[in-house]
Amino acid sequence: MKGILLTNGVILGDDGKRYLYSPIDIREENPLKKGDRLDFIPQEQNAKEIFLIIDTTPPQTQDLTFLKILGVVGCIIGMAGGFFIIPTIASLVVFLYIFYRIGQISGSKTLFKNYFISSIAIGLSIIIALFIIGPTFIFSISSNSFTLFNSGIFTSFFMVFVIILLGSVICFVYLYKSMSELSIITNNGLFKWYAIFYLIGNITLFLVIGGFILILGYILFLFGWLTMDTIRPSREI
Repeated sequence: MKGILLTNGVILGDDGKRYLYSPIDIREENPLKKGDRLDFIPQEQNAKEIFLIIDTTPPQTQDLTFLKILGVVGCIIGMAGGFFIIPTIASLVVFLYIFYRIGQISGSKTLFKNYFISSIAIGLSIIIALFIIGPTFIFSISSNSFTLFNSGIFTSFFMVFVIILLGSVICFVYLYKSMSELSIITNNGLFKWYAIFYLIGNITLFLVIGGFILILGYILFLFGWLTMDTIRPSREI
């Protein structure tokens, strides 16, 4: 008999009946979760010899094609928008949806979470930095006391530097985690290389070569979406 796990201890069989089970009847090492497809032996109202059915069916072609198109669109919006706020936010929203959807299809519990943390870390650090430096800068200009070595301005700039540095470190760590997992799920190493080039490009951004490395990274990211042809269940990874 086959069925779906409704909650811990209860399976809804394909015959429409509910079957109870105890943990000793589970023949799986990993814990089961709600919605898992199961194979079991029914004994009256109880389920015995319970095994997880691993779905090896690839995602529907429509889903894969749609996500590829969204990935390309997100890359184009992000690269064309540069540092403008509206295209940046639009690109971020697109990729948040993509990572959420791929996480759903693959069954990954960490893909979307890591990408979300990466995005929020750098965004919040910039917003907090603006709230710190903005009032100080405006007050200094209005009072004609704006100099780089003004104690208030220097302190504000130092705080901004620390906050953005901390946000960037968190961003890079979780971006690398999410892109590494995406590379495994899609069997496409270009996503992981994008994260590496993104990190190196930002570190060397004060040099001319840093900009070229960032551009190359975005090109790798774009080609990653163009060449993505599979999304593997995370249980197989």
